[in-house]
Amino acid sequence: MLSSALSWAVEDDNWPLSTNGCLTMQRRRGMRRASRRAGTGAARQPASGKRRDDLASWALSPLAVERIRLVMLERLDQRSPLLALRDATVVSVQYGLGMRNQEVWALTLGDIAGRRASVREVLSYGALDAGKTEGATGPSRRPPIDALLSDDLVAWKAALQAHGYPTADDFLLRGDLGGHGAPDGHMTGNQAHKWPSKFFTPAVRKVAERWPKEHGDILGSTPYSLRRGMISLRIRAGEDRQTIAKQCGTSVDMLERNYSFVIEDLEDEGPKPAEEERLHARQLALAGSTRQLRVA
Repeated sequence: MLSSALSWAVEDDNWPLSTNGCLTMQRRRGMRRASRRAGTGAARQPASGKRRDDLASWALSPLAVERIRLVMLERLDQRSPLLALRDATVVSVQYGLGMRNQEVWALTLGDIAGRRASVREVLSYGALDAGKTEGATGPSRRPPIDALLSDDLVAWKAALQAHGYPTADDFLLRGDLGGHGAPDGHMTGNQAHKWPSKFFTPAVRKVAERWPKEHGDILGSTPYSLRRGMISLRIRAGEDRQTIAKQCGTSVDMLERNYSFVIEDLEDEGPKPAEEERLHARQLALAGSTRQLRVA
């Protein structure tokens, strides 16, 4: 219980904690030294701040994210194609918008219309709440939707429509796709709580196993690593930090303390716009995939 509370505090911008002390105490003495090679697919942290082996705090690279999506889509033979696409869309949305875990589940289809998203609510303890979303940035928190995310959202809306679900202003990631959910359409607290361990962690593990040289070190990454990855990517691209902080619901100080990571996949190249890096990563991931991905 204490470890869970400390993990929550580390990820919450309002608390100064940078490390979960319980995890540090539980770490085995024989744990291998973290590799210094390039291309791990996770972000290497500067010397100050969180420790390199606090895996849950890593920031995922664009290529690691795209391969996690591919692995999720490859599960079409084992589960509903719509649910597989939903999982990949969760990853696209959380990474593309740099969102917190609880913010993703509260998004509606109306919130992601046009070139910007509107982050207004969170799903907290199974209920919708303004939470820190409004308090941190005011009603003008509107992160941009780039071309890649826009394409993913179009595909998701088309899939929902093909399966008879409404695509007006209902919840983007409905909770009733598997036959159950909250009465008003969003995921239940239990569904949201279990999603990482049921769908995200297995995909991360599969990516690490399939591409050990590039992504072997992403084991232990959590959905929050998607948020850290996108924020780090935008910082690397040289975007205005005040703009990043406002759009991601944090502060410039917190960017430096908790979100400014070096992305090893990109260390040998000069900074490029975040959208360009993401498009390139999607192309690389698709080029290396031998499976035909479709949503029936």
